[in-house]
Amino acid sequence: GLGLLSPVTFSLLSGIAGGQIASAFPLLRLISKSYYPLFQLIRRATNWEIAKLYRRFPLWTIWSSFLNTAGLQLPAIFMVTIYGTQVGGWFSLSQRIIGLPMALVGAAVAQVYFSRATQMASENPDQLYGLYMRTARRLLLIGILPIGLLAVTGPWLFTIIFGEEWRATGQYVQIMAPLYLVHFVVSSLGQNIYVIERQDIQSMWDVFRLILLIGIFWLGSTFQLDAMVTISLYTIVILFAYIIIFFLNLYALRQFATKQSQPLSTPPS
Repeated sequence: GLGLLSPVTFSLLSGIAGGQIASAFPLLRLISKSYYPLFQLIRRATNWEIAKLYRRFPLWTIWSSFLNTAGLQLPAIFMVTIYGTQVGGWFSLSQRIIGLPMALVGAAVAQVYFSRATQMASENPDQLYGLYMRTARRLLLIGILPIGLLAVTGPWLFTIIFGEEWRATGQYVQIMAPLYLVHFVVSSLGQNIYVIERQDIQSMWDVFRLILLIGIFWLGSTFQLDAMVTISLYTIVILFAYIIIFFLNLYALRQFATKQSQPLSTPPS
């Protein structure tokens, strides 16, 4: 409605903010009714102990979330800045068309994985590694068919749906299809880091990916590389980064299982 009355950026931002605020009120109402008695039991000393126990969440996750969002949004901004709005539009549409469906499926899988992994971490930590690998294989099988079809039919499909001027978007999808597939698998399993409380790994990887992104587009701008070349370079390098975080998760899971299996030392009598 605000967009119709005044089609400016502020209207869009106000609409988004208003929607988020409005959606919070039912949640607050539910919490106040269901959990208010529990709030009365909370003591300051207990809060301090819990804060120390879970300090990794505020110390690492806030910065990691910011860097992760930057890593996802900056490529489109860089493409517009270096190659103009037309190329940036092709690139952004390719992200939306293939990214949004994968994000919806990935979010559903992530919720189920988080629930099962959290329970397993406390009861059978040595089985977490197997759960992670089984889920990764299933996600790969789920994603390979739709992404593979888009990779094969990309230019033709985008021309039929959007017109000849959007054919380049299909070509971008062809180039980036392997990256989208690996991103789908890795991002759906991202909750694993929070289950085993290794947010430091995620944060350091987010910094690493951001540095790679800046380096890729700096090369594209400095040496005036063709947009296709830059996108190909972006696909190869960031695909490599996602493979790294996948194996870092496996390493962290092995460490967690080993740590949990060690008997607690008892003080001498």
